Amino acid sequence: MHTLLLRWLLCLAISGLLPSSTFATPTVAISPIPNWVLPVKPGGHNPPNKDITQGYFVSLFDTQVHVDKQASFTRLVREVRTSTGVQNASDILVYFDPNYQRLTLHEVAIIRQGKRINKLVAGAVKVEPSETERSSFIYNGTYVASLLLTDVRPNDQITYAYTLTGQNPIFGGRYSQTTYFGAGDPLPNRHHALFVDASRKLAFKTEHTSLKPTVTRQGNLLVYEWQAFDNKPTVMEDYTPAWFNTEPRIQVSEWTSWANVANWAAGLMAPPPLPPALRPLVDQWQKQAGGNPIRYARQAVAFVQDEIRYVGIELGENSHRPHPPEQVFRQRYGDCKDKSLLLCTLLAANGTQASVALTSSYLTHSMPAQLPDPNVFNHAIVCTQLGGKPVWIDPTMTNQRGNDADFYCPAYCHALLAKVGEQALRPIPVVGAGRIVMNETYRIPTSLVDSLAGQLAVHSTYTGRAANDMRSALAQQGKTSLEKSYLDYYQQSMSDQVVDTEAPLTDTDDPVRNLVVTQERYRLTNVWQADSGSTAKRFEIRCRGFVNELRSITARQRKTPLALAYPYEIDYTVRLHLPEVWTVENDSWAIDRPAYSCHFQKTHYPADSLVVLHFTYKNLRDHVALTDIATYRADIDKIDGDLALNLTQDPFAEPSTDINWLMVLVSVVTLAAGSYAGWQLYQHDRQPELLSSNPPLPIGGWLIVLAVALPLGASSWIWNLATDTSYYAIGTQTTLSQLGGTKGTIAVAMLYTEQITTCLFCLWSMLCMVLFFQRRTTFPRFFSLLLFVRFLFTLADTAVLNSLIKTDSTSTRELGSALVGVLIWVPYLNKSSRVKRTFLRLRDGSYWQPQAEAIPQESSVDDN
Repeated sequence: MHTLLLRWLLCLAISGLLPSSTFATPTVAISPIPNWVLPVKPGGHNPPNKDITQGYFVSLFDTQVHVDKQASFTRLVREVRTSTGVQNASDILVYFDPNYQRLTLHEVAIIRQGKRINKLVAGAVKVEPSETERSSFIYNGTYVASLLLTDVRPNDQITYAYTLTGQNPIFGGRYSQTTYFGAGDPLPNRHHALFVDASRKLAFKTEHTSLKPTVTRQGNLLVYEWQAFDNKPTVMEDYTPAWFNTEPRIQVSEWTSWANVANWAAGLMAPPPLPPALRPLVDQWQKQAGGNPIRYARQAVAFVQDEIRYVGIELGENSHRPHPPEQVFRQRYGDCKDKSLLLCTLLAANGTQASVALTSSYLTHSMPAQLPDPNVFNHAIVCTQLGGKPVWIDPTMTNQRGNDADFYCPAYCHALLAKVGEQALRPIPVVGAGRIVMNETYRIPTSLVDSLAGQLAVHSTYTGRAANDMRSALAQQGKTSLEKSYLDYYQQSMSDQVVDTEAPLTDTDDPVRNLVVTQERYRLTNVWQADSGSTAKRFEIRCRGFVNELRSITARQRKTPLALAYPYEIDYTVRLHLPEVWTVENDSWAIDRPAYSCHFQKTHYPADSLVVLHFTYKNLRDHVALTDIATYRADIDKIDGDLALNLTQDPFAEPSTDINWLMVLVSVVTLAAGSYAGWQLYQHDRQPELLSSNPPLPIGGWLIVLAVALPLGASSWIWNLATDTSYYAIGTQTTLSQLGGTKGTIAVAMLYTEQITTCLFCLWSMLCMVLFFQRRTTFPRFFSLLLFVRFLFTLADTAVLNSLIKTDSTSTRELGSALVGVLIWVPYLNKSSRVKRTFLRLRDGSYWQPQAEAIPQESSVDDN
């Protein structure tokens, strides 16, 4: 990796982009501690082992700065406690920038049981490039000098000291520095000294510390000295705003005012005349803009943002001095200040005033409280005039679209124009933030059928900054990766269900209106979950459209403000199409606070079996003040309570008892028609198969079973018809119709078919009972037909129901019972001579009288 970096630096040096000295590996000097360095007063208490991390701690951290010598001395003492500490404390690393700094090592030693063991050997120190900001596409030319210590043991004390000499010449010799007195672990002794010529005017500012310096004089030098014992570690709470830094620190600056800083920056960042290489591009944009400065600015901004990639070559003075616009244009890359100066040059070519503006990506609100100092800033943007108003543009952003002057610029809050005569920081308003409009539509199937799937359709509209972000996400992640992340997102929202992509993610981009629309479709299976301890099933959903923007904080007393995503606004609607009319209470509430607002409305539309949850949420500031934390926690609990929706359905519960008058009418008509048909059949006589001159036999043999079963069966049919009110309840039909589509239609048709057959079977069984006890000739045929028809209908009914819903064992038992009846009684009734000699009576009470010659001889054997 380092070899590749060195080759890359060599190429830059050959091309003239880097000075030739950049490629040479810097050397490290070794010398005694300078005589101007002050001795440090011992003090402080070593922390208990339970407070030590990584197996060691720093017992002394000493920094001393000689301003006129441009020398910064550092001494550290590490106390190794465990073998883990040996592993973590045995590497000595010192970072420096050889473009303007020289590194001198003074001592590296191990103190073991009072004995000092020297570890500073010239050949043991290795120097190599480090590029500490490479992950951010910034190449700053830093190196690291490293020394791997040998023979380090627990309870050793490691001490080392070094001096960095030199200051970035870009500041013209003016001094500024922020010194921190905190640490990640307890620090027993922190010492800092500052040597400065008495004629130089310094401003001091302390934050989160009451430390006061002791001031002494050494000839023309003033010596400021701070020392703090038993320094507690700085603990950062979750969601602490970046600008709210609680580390104890002292800021020192020789810059007298913001005007002083602005004049300095103007000398570095004033737009130059338009380079010839840029003229064809400017002419093209002017022709396309047709004299419209906003349209021209849009083209220039899009070019700098999207065609000039972000890479920073910040070596030496170029840490603050931008590269020439022509160079940036030709190489097609640059950092924030390079891109900003290029954009200012392009805007100026069209007669639009523009200036580079210095800002901070993290200080934001706290920037005005800082001492004037170029090092306060870590970012450069552009301030211009469009449409008669100031417009702030961040050239490092990408994929910004639109046709007006409302460019979105992050909430940096303040900036200083690199312009002669600029006196103070300027506020940066937030414009073009846009919002998200998200609509989620759920179609929930009935719980009666486990195999039925639900659907989720998501339609999202992004405007302003939100559209820029979505456009960038599609470009950076790719649609496939984004689809997977969205699928995972909804699977987390419905952990009990199985969520699958039903259709690919689609997106529509309207760059003129700066609007992006996405659509997603998902298939939901295993929608309903069994509710333990009951026959009910439940469906649970958590609306997560903006849940990531809500801060989950503990009830513990908080000591810092709470950071919010700002700007952020969403209009979020969840529509739930339910399988039946539910009992859902309408609800609404509004929360309006200084930092955020949230409005909620829940509306139930019974006629459409629809529930709509509507949220509007907006962050009005980038933080919740410390005094409002308790209110925020209560508000989040309220919001969170309505983000979850639980539905419960019991497929075995009693349906609505409202009367289904259509079913009543069908039943009455069927009974009337069936009674008429039964009367006609009753009057019918049939010639028996066995003719005899003897009177009919009495009911006996196996017919005794039918003599008992027929009245019980007829009574059962009559009882079911009279008492099974579920068929007459409108709720039964409503429940079956929830199957939806063809299945719902078939299920409702089966409901009416079952009722019709129940009425007919009831009349048929009564007719057969009468015929049986009258020993009518028609009984065997009619009863056999009843058994066979009942079996066929039960078979068809069971098959259809199984295709619609998962039936229970009751249907199987009914089918088995019908089959047994057919297999036993139909053969018996049609083959038994006992039956043939029993059922000989006619309707008028007489029995069949055959002709004499036709009377066969009867068998003497009685087969029952």
